Amino acid sequence: MIIISHIFSRWRQVCLESARLWSHIDLAWNLDAMHAFAARSKNILLSLRFHATGTESRVMSEDDLYLLIRSQIRFLTVKMSRVESLSIIINSYGLAVTKLWQGISPLRAPELKSFIFAQNIEARSLLSSRNLFSNDAPNLHTLQLKGMSCRRFTSPLLASLKTIYLAVKHYEISDAITALSQAPLLEDLGLEGTAFDDLNRQSQFTGESVTLEYCHTITLRKLGADSVIYLLAALEFPVIRKVTIKSKAFVAPDGSTTSIYSHLPESMKALAAGATRLEIEMHTAMVSLVVPFASGVSCPVHLVEHVYDLSRTLREDVRLLLLHCAFDFFAIRPKVLSVWGSDPTPDREFDEFDDNDDTMEMEAYSEINIFTERIWQGLLSNSSSIDEISLWETEPLIPFIIELERPKVCPALKKLRISIEYEDFYAERFQAMLNLRKEHNAEIEEACLMEVPVEL
Repeated sequence: MIIISHIFSRWRQVCLESARLWSHIDLAWNLDAMHAFAARSKNILLSLRFHATGTESRVMSEDDLYLLIRSQIRFLTVKMSRVESLSIIINSYGLAVTKLWQGISPLRAPELKSFIFAQNIEARSLLSSRNLFSNDAPNLHTLQLKGMSCRRFTSPLLASLKTIYLAVKHYEISDAITALSQAPLLEDLGLEGTAFDDLNRQSQFTGESVTLEYCHTITLRKLGADSVIYLLAALEFPVIRKVTIKSKAFVAPDGSTTSIYSHLPESMKALAAGATRLEIEMHTAMVSLVVPFASGVSCPVHLVEHVYDLSRTLREDVRLLLLHCAFDFFAIRPKVLSVWGSDPTPDREFDEFDDNDDTMEMEAYSEINIFTERIWQGLLSNSSSIDEISLWETEPLIPFIIELERPKVCPALKKLRISIEYEDFYAERFQAMLNLRKEHNAEIEEACLMEVPVEL
């Protein structure tokens, strides 16, 4: 903005007279620059941000970092009454985060609509979320907190919120539910765990459930299956339209497997109504179910569960639970089925859940026959609607070919695309299957078997 205003006098005048152009301020700037922008923005409400990525602690001395925090507090103390949006995300050591929080959390914020505060360094102590803005932010509708303690988090501010995203410890789940009971207008809910707790499990929820009458979108991430099941029992979503869950299955004391795929509430059944596409992934470390589009909603169902701590037998049990969830609980009858056995673009986000990546990596190479006869039978048991199938590294492939050799399986199938290692190994049996289906008037019109390059 400053560069443009210096090109020639006319542009400079236009820029100086356009107050809204100066209303976006980075709290990493020096104090004079922040005040200059605030002055030029006249009476326009301000949008402030400070995203510390780690470079600050490498290029600034300890004294400079202290002065930076002090300047931010001084500016906010003077201008908080004009702030409409405030986003502070800290991925850096060396910053006096506690001092910053103590400086801004008591400030009254009469115009504030959106507040994000996230400290993503696990080693830091949790900050208190109580008495936020001295309980004086009447226009606040979006709140995202990470690195805060949710213990006894109660506030009049919750009553006006439409979006909440909280990072919670395992032992704070009940506190989060109590907080949500004070947010009757909530439309978009996000809860994120900080780490999987394999030692302490959530007991079964037995209290009175909280109904979130207007909540249409929920996102639950980095939470064990026990915590997810507890939350879904404690909260009711009568108008739910979209759910994203990224969890981790575990073995119960009686030896059974606890999985999100067998504990979804009845209110979620309608999410996949009218779905014509289904995407499934099955790796050694995780299984996922995605409905990319249904009932006018983009990706209404996205369920991911990690299984890397389970035995091979229990992993297959979870995979079968996923198939039961897709075809029996959601009653999906897809026209297009996509199945991945190996992710061509792995998401490192999920690996961060595990404290021992080496173990998980070794496990990932130990299980190569994921797509057993039982899995393929489960995948194709409700196949009459399918007219297109895409497979990526779904090994072994022979059980799938055997299923398709029965013309009654996928009778409407017209397109088949398979990408797999060692394509030559399957080519003869694949062609024989195509010929057999043609003879029985179940011809696959477009069939392609491609080889995925083997990584050395």
